Amino acid sequence: MIVNIILAFVMFGVALGIKPGTFKDLLRNPKSVIVGMLMQWFLDEDFRPEYPERVAAVQFQNGDEVDEYYVNMMRAWYFATALAKQYDAVLPLIEARALDPWTHNKAIQKSVESYRITEEQKAYLKTLKVKKK
Repeated sequence: MIVNIILAFVMFGVALGIKPGTFKDLLRNPKSVIVGMLMQWFLDEDFRPEYPERVAAVQFQNGDEVDEYYVNMMRAWYFATALAKQYDAVLPLIEARALDPWTHNKAIQKSVESYRITEEQKAYLKTLKVKKK
């Protein structure tokens, strides 16, 4: 009960800092929010193999480098979390290099930093990094 009350105050405080322009930006480009929702709710019992395929297929199109960074970072976090929770189902996409090189390497980096990935898995994932030219 106490935790719920504290969480409500924290969320209210965060909401006070949100400006109307933030909602406009989200409506214009909801991809990072959608990826975050998939990560939050659909990597456990509601997981389906097509979800990571859809995240891998997300492409950024408005040319804004800042927004592109955040979308790709969200995709990398999604895959790092997916590797921790659904390793066998997600690994083939990493092996096939279904992501762009930056996102691919960032997902591996975040996975290797995770305590939820075994040392064996970390060692293998490191071999899958895309070498920079």
